[in-house]
Amino acid sequence: MDKLDKRRYIQTVTEQIRCKRALPLVTKELEDHIEDQKSDYMAEGMNPSEAEEAAVREMGDPVEVGIEMDRIHRPKMAWKMIGLITVLNLVGILLMYCLRTSALADAGNNQGDVEWIASGMGGNIDYLKSIAWTFAGMACMIGICYVDYSWIGKYAKQLAGIWIVAMGLGIFMGAVYINGAVYGIPFLFGRALPLRPLLYLIVPLYAAILYSMRSKKTGYIGIAKAVLWQVLPIWFVLRIPNLSMAVSVEFTFLILLSIAVWKGWFEVNKKGTLITIWSLVILLPAAGMMLLFKMGYVRGYQTARLSAFIHTEGNDTGTFWGTIRNMVSGAHLTGRGDYDKIWFFNRDYMLAFIIHYYGILAAVLVIAVIGAVLIWFLQKAGHQKNQLGMIMGTGCVVVLFTQFIGYAVENLGYFPLSNNYCPFLTAGGSGIMISYMMFGILLSIYRYQNVLVETEVKKKIGI
Repeated sequence: MDKLDKRRYIQTVTEQIRCKRALPLVTKELEDHIEDQKSDYMAEGMNPSEAEEAAVREMGDPVEVGIEMDRIHRPKMAWKMIGLITVLNLVGILLMYCLRTSALADAGNNQGDVEWIASGMGGNIDYLKSIAWTFAGMACMIGICYVDYSWIGKYAKQLAGIWIVAMGLGIFMGAVYINGAVYGIPFLFGRALPLRPLLYLIVPLYAAILYSMRSKKTGYIGIAKAVLWQVLPIWFVLRIPNLSMAVSVEFTFLILLSIAVWKGWFEVNKKGTLITIWSLVILLPAAGMMLLFKMGYVRGYQTARLSAFIHTEGNDTGTFWGTIRNMVSGAHLTGRGDYDKIWFFNRDYMLAFIIHYYGILAAVLVIAVIGAVLIWFLQKAGHQKNQLGMIMGTGCVVVLFTQFIGYAVENLGYFPLSNNYCPFLTAGGSGIMISYMMFGILLSIYRYQNVLVETEVKKKIGI
């Protein structure tokens, strides 16, 4: 190999790299390695020029090194995970068809029950539409996956500002209402664009905003600003109104803020700040609920649902909650349960119907598969060296996990109906799009994990 100085060597290596976004990372890795080896040689008595030449020569052929680094430092698609997500969603639709068919068979010759199952309480299902939503969501997921998520971090506050304006106009000017609640905003051809998927997008934006505060070390003022960024999004959700979604989003915000505090991004007393934040989490919801009731934001049907859930003595076999609880309590480990008075089918309670028709072990298997997928994403997000990827990915997984847990608890009869959705078991377009948008961001983070890598910002003071 001809004599090369550090600059020429690095230039030759980086010329082999096709992904230009990886060049800063590759350059830094090479410089650090050469400088470390150069220092070792100088400690052995070499002069700086000789030490650098020896360090460069030890690195090996620059073209071969460049080809190898090109293989490592380039975007990587998780096609197997994309395929698994799509298959699981289609299996969920097939499972929904089988469960609804079983419910219709149970109704037998009772025409009233047949009509109620076929058209009422979520039983009126357009399977082709659900499949179309699945493929639309898949296209959205892959499209988001190809977007460099660091772009969100660069313009986090500007994008959040645009989001606030758009959501504010959508909710307060021209919103489409269904059953007294905001469903969406007017879209093309007289259709309404659902708001729920768009509202959940504030989570990765909020994570990126926290990341933007990382190097500023703003102390308790930064904590206050981070809390203020939560106010409008939560108020928007409460204005829909959707209390369970507000709780889910706020819980996710607090998880992300806690991670930022624990990572030392604000230079505050970690333990004291975290104790204060989570103590307020216990006190503020109670005060908030009282305020919501007093201001009239809690609708009559929501109060009735809560009352019916609390006063279980009134939930006989003819009520919604009574049927769900009887289906679960009468289940067996395998096979059909004892309860046989099924008078409805609701796609939001597929887990309860799985327990009833296929047994507890089948439901455990479904929960285990969905949980394993979410845990895989959580593990990938938590191990990101890029702190923006870590915080954004964690936020997306927490959104999916809180919805999944809420869905499971509802289906077991331990929590009132609150419009939670479950990845792969939901038929509604809104839930499908939320899941796929979050998965798309997570896959983008995975795709660029070997391209966008950084080290932690060092703390200025010990805390």
